[in-house]
Amino acid sequence: MNKLTGYILATAAALMICAPAAQAQAVAYNAKATISVPMGGEGNGYFLDHKVGAGVGVAAQIPVFKAGSLVPRIDYTMYKNEDYRDAKAQYLKAGFDYDYYFSGKANKGLYAGVGVGEGSTEFQQAGRVKSNQNAAYYAAQVGTMFTKHMGAELRYTYTEYNTRSFRYQVDVPTLDASFVYRF
Repeated sequence: MNKLTGYILATAAALMICAPAAQAQAVAYNAKATISVPMGGEGNGYFLDHKVGAGVGVAAQIPVFKAGSLVPRIDYTMYKNEDYRDAKAQYLKAGFDYDYYFSGKANKGLYAGVGVGEGSTEFQQAGRVKSNQNAAYYAAQVGTMFTKHMGAELRYTYTEYNTRSFRYQVDVPTLDASFVYRF
């Protein structure tokens, strides 16, 4: 079992463990839709050429302390550049964040957070897989909940891959803007 599978299983287990306690501890579940801009080596170069990607994700907001939440999450994002040999990159990430809410109450209002996890990336050209890599990622985000159920998040994620297939190291920072729906 690779690291990403372990992270996905751990994240899924955390989400399921939280389910029975959701009413008692005010655990909230999120679904999100994301637009993502690749930067760094893949975003600035010929491969993705700043093509905007799209993604989806799920997470749980588990209140810890008075103004914080632990956030196990799974995110999927895809980028496509038809102008360069039908290049495509797909990212599947599983990890944990900690969000601090400035209102003093978890899951309400403006927040800032940091996160870590494991990501799996598949790079393709002309329909053929060029590289499939796993690597750790680091993230920082700010967001707000406009209402009890709707919010927005801006997230910066940094991942660095040592791609043997491309014979060079690839840094893959992304800037994501997400619409968040909380259940």
